[in-house]
Amino acid sequence: MSAATGQGAMGQGATPSAGRLLSSGLVSRADALASVTDRLDTSGTGHGTRIIEVRLLGGLTFELLPDHGLDIGAAWFDGIPFAWRSPVLGDVRDTGTAQPGFLDRFHGGLLVTCGLDNIGPATATHEMHGSHHRKQATEVRWERMLVDDELTVRVSGLIDSIEIFGRRVTLRRTVTARTGSSAITIDDVIHNEGYSPAAIPCLYHVNFGAPFLEQGSRILVDAGTVTAREHVDEVPEHTTFPEPTTTMIEGVFEYGALASSEGTASAVVQSPWSNRVATVSWNVDALPRLFQWVWPTRGGWALGIEPANAPLFGPDRTGDSLGAPMLEPGASRAHSVRIELGFRTGA
Repeated sequence: MSAATGQGAMGQGATPSAGRLLSSGLVSRADALASVTDRLDTSGTGHGTRIIEVRLLGGLTFELLPDHGLDIGAAWFDGIPFAWRSPVLGDVRDTGTAQPGFLDRFHGGLLVTCGLDNIGPATATHEMHGSHHRKQATEVRWERMLVDDELTVRVSGLIDSIEIFGRRVTLRRTVTARTGSSAITIDDVIHNEGYSPAAIPCLYHVNFGAPFLEQGSRILVDAGTVTAREHVDEVPEHTTFPEPTTTMIEGVFEYGALASSEGTASAVVQSPWSNRVATVSWNVDALPRLFQWVWPTRGGWALGIEPANAPLFGPDRTGDSLGAPMLEPGASRAHSVRIELGFRTGA
């Protein structure tokens, strides 16, 4: 598979490292090379949503959303938006007697985390794709430091999955990015603070859209099997993003028997007409499943690459936990997902 690299945005290494620029006195402030802005969206549709924007030397810019589980909103690299943004406007709140569901507040963004109480269709007790995306992160903090001659930015926070008369599960998230790189790493530690085993279904909904995502974009995954949730004429197969349609349809695929290298599996999305590429990689021991969401409808136009630890459909989605792993009291589980935006460097 081709690899992504961020070096193309810097003239193939022509730009000095952040450490060199600072140590030479050519740049006097670290925030000139790695800025972090914590602000409220007062545009009229955001309803005061908190946004932490990270801008890095090398061309990577992205938004973190503490009011939405510390997920990732917009993401740009080298002047190109990679993340898919949904047609849903504003920050939909629970109002009146009807509680909005997942699709009513699915804003898209580069990352939407699903779980930790449910993924997939709604159940009798939990909404579609669970509650993480609508939980406000607490203990949110950020730091910037010089590591290996580059400036590293880390943003962390705590998201709970706690019920008064039920589960006591928390997720501590750390998002890391650095100058001279086009990668964002999400490290989550899930901990059962309660006294009973708890199911912890989790899915990382990584979303790509235009102009990066084009008709003919290639999706490369090394897997032993591929299963479609159902046959869709407009989405005949999984390796090539189809042509636009006005029909409101979607295709969903599951990859099985994922190949890995040193415990890491990956999916690569390549532009058919340019050298732009995105690579999603994750620790396959904790996230052994991969789903792919294809929405080629005009006004939608989205591709989801979705590492997960539990089934969305099929015979494995059974029992009280619907096939999700159980976390024993006092136990923890680590997930790591890396999203790299950049340019193709190999065949």
